[in-house]
Amino acid sequence: MISKYLTMIKYQIIVSFKHNINYKLNLISEGALFTATYFGLIFFNTNLQHDITMFIIGFIFWSIGVIALGSSSSLIESNAKNGLLELKMQSEFPIVFINFIVTLIIIMTRLVTLLILITLTFVMFKEQFGNILPVMFSFIIAIPAIFGMFGIGLIFGGITIAEKSVGSFLMIFQGVLLFLGNTTRPMIYSFESLIPYVLGIEITRNLYTGETVPMQILLYIVINLLWFGVGCTVFQYFINRERKYGIFDTY
Repeated sequence: MISKYLTMIKYQIIVSFKHNINYKLNLISEGALFTATYFGLIFFNTNLQHDITMFIIGFIFWSIGVIALGSSSSLIESNAKNGLLELKMQSEFPIVFINFIVTLIIIMTRLVTLLILITLTFVMFKEQFGNILPVMFSFIIAIPAIFGMFGIGLIFGGITIAEKSVGSFLMIFQGVLLFLGNTTRPMIYSFESLIPYVLGIEITRNLYTGETVPMQILLYIVINLLWFGVGCTVFQYFINRERKYGIFDTY
């Protein structure tokens, strides 16, 4: 049983690698946009330059989060449009699991660009390389947020099945998250903690400044598990709805 899952994961890695080779221009354009957003935030907001490490921590969580959100939703939309959604539903592997593996592969691919940007930033702003440790911790602490943001992406994906497209709204939502949460500033309002990655940013920044975080960790994990559970439930609802009315072929 485990060997089947490992074989499937290996297959998805190969497919994703070939996809990146075949769509190099798309990968480059996404990397350029990502880079422009990163440096745009730094140079157009001089307050961020006072403690660049705090900003980098926030940006890591936001970027990983929106990649998980966007990939989760866009995979469902593209699969529905090209007829692969029904085939995946008939697979021996749960469609949510397949898409989650693909999302993880996409995140790891994008992290290469992010690591290059972080290295350049440390050199440009002459940051102490001792600060690299909390930055590296960010990638580990962000893991629960991947589940939460993936769950929100499943909600958008479910809506996509019903409404056929949420592309532009999804992009707006991702942009709003950049400024609504604590990516570029400290957390101000308690409701912000409902955003999957917000408490992860707070935890990492508190570790960086030497503060304690025991209760935050538990709440952070619970919030992300809830979003993941809600996302799976909502997505399954829309799948069952489409099965009942049989309109997958209307894309």
